[in-house]
Amino acid sequence: MVASADSIILNQRNLTEIERSSLPAALLLLTCDLGAACDTSNFFVQLECVGRGRCDFASVEDYVRKVDPQN
Repeated sequence: MVASADSIILNQRNLTEIERSSLPAALLLLTCDLGAACDTSNFFVQLECVGRGRCDFASVEDYVRKVDPQN
């Protein structure tokens, strides 16, 4: 079974479009709260640097703020 953001119910209602589009960023930030490395050693921060040449992110929070327009 594969779940999608369209099938998630929050407070007995479907997610709004903005909530659905921000879900990946929220889950990424959740990993920080759960103890994952969220500085420049984070996989997604490094991938953005190597893959797109954007190496100016100091942390996952900085990455989310600059990459996800909803935040």
